Amino acid sequence: MDETTIGWASSYETYAIGAAAQRMYDNRDNIRDKFASNFWQRVAKRFKNNPGILGYELINEPWIGDKWTIPALRIPSSADIINLQRFYEYLNDAIREIDNDTIIFYEPATGGNYYDATPVGFTHGPGGEAYNSKQSLSFHIYCPFIQSDVPIGPILKNETLAVCEGGNKDMLRVRVRDIAKLNTSGFLTEFGAIPMTEQGFELITYMMNLCDEYRIGGWTYWLLNPSGNFDDPNPEVPYLTRTFARKIAGQLHAMDFDFDSKNFLWCMPLLIKLI
Repeated sequence: MDETTIGWASSYETYAIGAAAQRMYDNRDNIRDKFASNFWQRVAKRFKNNPGILGYELINEPWIGDKWTIPALRIPSSADIINLQRFYEYLNDAIREIDNDTIIFYEPATGGNYYDATPVGFTHGPGGEAYNSKQSLSFHIYCPFIQSDVPIGPILKNETLAVCEGGNKDMLRVRVRDIAKLNTSGFLTEFGAIPMTEQGFELITYMMNLCDEYRIGGWTYWLLNPSGNFDDPNPEVPYLTRTFARKIAGQLHAMDFDFDSKNFLWCMPLLIKLI
């Protein structure tokens, strides 16, 4: 799909992709069952109790399904309810037969970057309330105007940077509300894909600051071309390196890392007992 004239993201709009996804969600020809047993249960058996595994991501950027046959799927929150919630519950049950402890990451329906700004439709995580401490909402935040892997990007200019910053903040606010609604944790599992320019690096710093502001403790950056050489790392690395509150005893109210000075500030509520 990378070679199509409309770009890989727009290729998801084709009937073939939608129909294929719907077949899996509906378990036609036992595709869902095979995905659960032949893939996820084998993965769980292999990596159960492995301290190097953070969690299992059920499916990355799940497509909404056959929107041509089911028009309601064009609304991503509807796709979450119609297709993904039941699909995730089934995968969760299959994994929990093998591994009852590893975190399960579940992502809302995606339809390219423009869909990622709408609230989730899930009423609960894949394992229900009882598993809220062992499951996490996974989400991505990108600005399509600067991505170097889509046809319209990168066109990053000063005015575009302001648009990207505002849009990304709105997306993150939506996800913060989703996390509160689901009463669970949230993990920014993808952002980045920026051009190697000062404006691109500025957007990284802006996103890192947003994660601090909204206390998003988990994030992963999408490197299009990792160097693989520790002595010659990617130019993004300094902008992604920062101090954060990895573990606390109590409730964290705020944290802030200043990129220029490298100072880190954090605060917790102060309890004063009057005798």
